[in-house]
Amino acid sequence: MKKRVILFVSFCFLITAVNLYAETADEWKTKGKKYLDTSEYEKAHECFNKAIEIDPNNAMSLFYRGFLLLTAGRLDDSISDFSRVIVINPGISPVYYHRGIAYAQKKDYAKAIEDFTSSIKIDPNVARVYYLRAVAYSKLGENNKAIADLSTAIKNKPDYPQAYYARAKVYTDLGEKGKALEDLKTACKLGVAGACNRIK
Repeated sequence: MKKRVILFVSFCFLITAVNLYAETADEWKTKGKKYLDTSEYEKAHECFNKAIEIDPNNAMSLFYRGFLLLTAGRLDDSISDFSRVIVINPGISPVYYHRGIAYAQKKDYAKAIEDFTSSIKIDPNVARVYYLRAVAYSKLGENNKAIADLSTAIKNKPDYPQAYYARAKVYTDLGEKGKALEDLKTACKLGVAGACNRIK
């Protein structure tokens, strides 16, 4: 009887191990995405690692891992993963967007602008990408380009408070106080406390 129990337990363990090993890269990616959605980042990272071990060209696993690395502040590692995705599939707008954020956090604003521009070429309707590119332009002192991008962001998303507030700052730098005040009023109405304080 004991031998049968041992054999049965061993058989169950073997079946579990085989099933674990048999999981595909996409199955690991799906598991990782579920963990990502529930903010279980360490487990998500492990799943994406396994997916990439099985299939080094699994673009979405690389993208999700790059996102996790970005949120963890591991900027160079995140850029590496995003760059691998671009080699595999250069047509994914969010990859350029997130790599642009990583470059911006490294204060490499020129490369950030390049990536935000690539993202916009693929999907020209995302207001936040224009906003972030505008911030990068302003860091380089290219205020007119910043104004143009912030205006496009507002056109795409008229209730975008940060865009109005950022444009007010750029208008102030350009000496256009009237336009700056109008944007501050709008940003204040949309809930930006800093804008309200600047009006007082």
